[in-house]
Amino acid sequence: MDTAAPVKTLVIYRPKVGAERALEALVREALPTLRRLGLMSSAEGQLWRADDKRGGGVSFVEMFEWRDGQASDVAHQTPEVMALWEPMGSIARGPRDPPPRPAVESSNRPGGAAPGARRRGHRLAHPARRQILLTVHIRAR
Repeated sequence: MDTAAPVKTLVIYRPKVGAERALEALVREALPTLRRLGLMSSAEGQLWRADDKRGGGVSFVEMFEWRDGQASDVAHQTPEVMALWEPMGSIARGPRDPPPRPAVESSNRPGGAAPGARRRGHRLAHPARRQILLTVHIRAR
């Protein structure tokens, strides 16, 4: 593995209930901070907000390139970066945290619940629902 080459990275953050704005504020500061500290490559980093239409939650998706294979380790030793990342631990959902449950609508319709309402105990079948905080390093072969 070439440690001098830039490392493409994809990160997905999912906030805990009630922490969406706080997490978004931290995530929005992360890329400019990494850029200012010289830890990113010259490629432009990108940040998206993704709304889960089925589960009702939100995710923040970040894609950028580390300057090289060592930059991530340097970031974990840099106070300015850790000042953003450490608070994320208490407001971002972890791999074992359940996704937020949307409210179940009720109706007087025959058959009970309104269209699109979930019944108690049903879970989303989508495999990504358990991927709460994900970092992927993409390397060309």
